[in-house]
Amino acid sequence: MSAKWITVFLYSVALFLLGMLATVGFSAATSSIVGNFEGVSNETLGEWVISFGRVLISQLPYVALAFCLALITRSNAVGIAVGIGVGFLEPAIWAMLGLVTDTFDRIHEFGLEYPSITLFNMNMGGRSITTSEAWGAVAVLGVWTALFVVLTY
Repeated sequence: MSAKWITVFLYSVALFLLGMLATVGFSAATSSIVGNFEGVSNETLGEWVISFGRVLISQLPYVALAFCLALITRSNAVGIAVGIGVGFLEPAIWAMLGLVTDTFDRIHEFGLEYPSITLFNMNMGGRSITTSEAWGAVAVLGVWTALFVVLTY
């Protein structure tokens, strides 16, 4: 079982890395075409590595959920559908529950979507995120990922 999880993790890292490299490559190519490419500094490379780590951490629980359900139900379709479906439906469900009472607004922070968005916003330069909020998001996502892994043993 551990070999399966290691394989899923390595595939996830490889696919996210491929996506990032393709994005950076096409960005550099189009910038060169319009004559606006100035190169990449070491500082920018460091920011890309940190950004990649945030994306990976924010998406691993969804990958773990999908693989967990695929193993438990013995159906890849269920794993894929639920993994993607949770990403689309969770924000809507929390929004509806938040209309009932404000308590759900606080509980929402312990779901999958809120910490993922928190890390994503750090990459986008949106609302300023404190270090404690970032580590809290990583902790929540880590607990979810661990839970999904443990459920398959």
